[in-house]
Amino acid sequence: MRPVDGSLVLLMSGESRRNGTRAIDLSRFKNDGTVYGAIWRRVSPHCSGLSFDGVDDYVRVADDESLSAKTFIAWFKSDKWAESGGWSPTILNKYTDDDNMFRIGFNENAGGRIAASAKVGGTEVGRHGTGGVSLNVWHHLVVVFTSPVKIYLDGIDITSTDSCAWSRYTTTNNLYIGQRGGGGGLFDGLIGEVRLYNRALSGAEISALFNQKHLYGG
Repeated sequence: MRPVDGSLVLLMSGESRRNGTRAIDLSRFKNDGTVYGAIWRRVSPHCSGLSFDGVDDYVRVADDESLSAKTFIAWFKSDKWAESGGWSPTILNKYTDDDNMFRIGFNENAGGRIAASAKVGGTEVGRHGTGGVSLNVWHHLVVVFTSPVKIYLDGIDITSTDSCAWSRYTTTNNLYIGQRGGGGGLFDGLIGEVRLYNRALSGAEISALFNQKHLYGG
């Protein structure tokens, strides 16, 4: 059954699996993605996710006006944070126009510190997270595109005062999961569920989603 929350513009999860090359969007907007190389795997008794090899695996979602996101959410488990093609590993990259774009990934030189580089309405609003993430452990990441952005890891606000304006790919409007849009910055590990909302979720809503951690063995 498709979700009833009209603000949910993208939902990809284990239920999105159809075959090796397609990821079905379970939101009402049907922003289906094309899977390049990544493999669907059962990650718990309840969930499946995509396994990315850090070499050439990614998902591309064709641009649509509905993909103007205000909140990004993902469950992920990283195997390593190695740089790829000269770029730090990326979870999500989306360019809408010169005034609205974002790239979310890890700073491999700072213990996997979360980096959310974003421009909203022409203003740079990006921030780094405090501390790093653990390898080989499931994490719940939320980025809310306020000014500045807010970063939540495992239900806790980890937003730092350090700005982040990492280079974002600006040639195509497609959304990329697991790599930087122009190539490189490839993610190595598992991504379970990806959600995009066209509104800023509240702290209570973020906590409620994180409390589904039992689905990932938490």
